[in-house]
Amino acid sequence: VYKRQLEFYSNCPELENINLTDADVTSDASFENCPKLMNINSKPAFDSKTGDFVPEYKEFIFKHFAASDDVGFVNQYVMAQVRKVVAENITDDMTDVEKVRVLHDWICRNTEYDPGDRSSRKNHNDASVFMNETTVCEGYARILNLLCHEAGIETCYVQSGTHAWNIVKLGGHYFHIDTTWDDIDSSSISYDWFMKSDAEMKKAGGAHASWKIFKLTSLHSFQSDVTPVCEYSMGDLNTDGEGGASDLAKMSRYLLGKERISEEDLPLSDLDLSGNTDVFDMIKLRKALRVEFYSYIT
Repeated sequence: VYKRQLEFYSNCPELENINLTDADVTSDASFENCPKLMNINSKPAFDSKTGDFVPEYKEFIFKHFAASDDVGFVNQYVMAQVRKVVAENITDDMTDVEKVRVLHDWICRNTEYDPGDRSSRKNHNDASVFMNETTVCEGYARILNLLCHEAGIETCYVQSGTHAWNIVKLGGHYFHIDTTWDDIDSSSISYDWFMKSDAEMKKAGGAHASWKIFKLTSLHSFQSDVTPVCEYSMGDLNTDGEGGASDLAKMSRYLLGKERISEEDLPLSDLDLSGNTDVFDMIKLRKALRVEFYSYIT
């Protein structure tokens, strides 16, 4: 199969089988956008019982399909890995904030940013985290999108002109999450870009100054076409659009049992991402308000 033929065989929505040998293939992004392609040489390429490619074709697939997007048997493999990660890391007693934090951390621990050719096609597909040693922001954001959806969290993929991340819904509010920029190194995870509002992203500027929702492949068909609005920042308990003494007073009254915080607003009070609102959140809110006040007066 020569390059001209490979191009012809891309974007074939009804293609179900290919008959190939290793010598026939010259691309690492073979048969892209063929979501019904499940068989190689008339045999299933994916084994649903093991959750892996069949041994006969695994090396062949990793060599020639690791940069492919929306190939049927690759999609099966990706979703099997997604379900495995969620099953091994998410429990029913977790809050949605805890679930997203755990998935965010899993990606940061198990993913390495590509120090080389960031434009390589292997960095820009759904399988990049599972089938390649490294990826870039698009790979990080695609896999968090799939993991969150599998865990029952409303999520979408967004990108600017130079960067990609996610927006998730926690409680009654939407937040930005950027796993790429939170992945500091192999031993350090940051939450500097976890649960941010639109205003916070725009204030940071640069690659986060603007964004738009994108629906990439059939695996992301669950997404809405409308970019969510991330209206409130963490700690804005009274949802007036800014943090202040009134939010601190509301949290204090809540901890004393004198006031309630609705289920929709509870994620705004979980500043330490523990799944509970407690004295540690109060400490973090006080610290955040002092820093903000100091920045304002200086």
